[in-house]
Amino acid sequence: MDIPRDVPNVCGCFTANSLMVIGRLQASHLSAAIAGRTSHRRLNDPLSRGCHSGLFVTPTARSLKFLREEGYLPAVVESFNSFTKQRKDLFNFIDILAIKKDETLAIQATSRSNISSRVKKIAECEHVGAVREANWRIEVWGWGKINGRWQLKRVDCS
Repeated sequence: MDIPRDVPNVCGCFTANSLMVIGRLQASHLSAAIAGRTSHRRLNDPLSRGCHSGLFVTPTARSLKFLREEGYLPAVVESFNSFTKQRKDLFNFIDILAIKKDETLAIQATSRSNISSRVKKIAECEHVGAVREANWRIEVWGWGKINGRWQLKRVDCS
C-alpha cells in the first residue's frame, strides 16, 4: 500500500486529518511513514517537546533548562512588543532573572558568537550600576555547538 504524499503537513508533523489516514494504515506501514517523514525533528534532543520545538531552540530556553537543573528558580524578564516587533529586556540588558537562596543572578542569554557585543551592551547600560549595588550577579551566557554538543560559556560582568 502506497502512503499518500499529503499525509504529514509541510514540516512533516502529523495533523488530525493525517492521523485519521494513518489510523487506517497497517502497523508495518505506520512505522515506515513516521520514519520517513519526521527525520528532520530532533527526537533525541531533551528540549524537544512537540512540533517544531527541536528545529530551533533559543539560548533563553537552553539557559532556563540549565538553571532549573542547577536548582535555581528562573523567570524570563524580557518582553515582546507586538506592535513594534521588538524585544525589551529588563533594565535594557537582562533576559533571565534567577534566584537561589541568597543569590540573585541576572543573565543575558545569547549565542556564543555574540558574547562580546552583549558584554559591551551591559558595560554601556545606564542601569548596570544600580543592579550591581543590589548585589545581583550579572552574567552573559553564550551557547554554541562544539563537536556536535551544545556548550555554555559564562562571562561574569558583575
